Amino acid sequence: MSRLLAALMLALTVPAQAQFLDGNGLLERMNDQGTVKPMVALGFVLGVADSFRGTEVCLPENVQARQLYDVVHQWLRANPDKRHLEGAASVLAVLNRTWPCQKADLSRGSKM
Repeated sequence: MSRLLAALMLALTVPAQAQFLDGNGLLERMNDQGTVKPMVALGFVLGVADSFRGTEVCLPENVQARQLYDVVHQWLRANPDKRHLEGAASVLAVLNRTWPCQKADLSRGSKM
């Protein structure tokens, strides 16, 4: 049983590649008809969201991963003139516009 599991895990392993994506590369992965490339794109979007969660992006408690993906995908399709920009920066900008963190109102004195 463990040999079968090990063989299956080895067969499903995809080589890791470190590369930077621009918006064109991200959209290409999102539009791919297979399953691997769209999952890579989803992981990319979620990685950016997790990296900036609570500082630049404040997601609602019940937001779904697919919603983040859809918002980014829609923006990339609607803004072909911006697709040459770095992918993580584009994803961050879209998510920040959609789910910004509220800035603390420092104009009022704090009560202690």
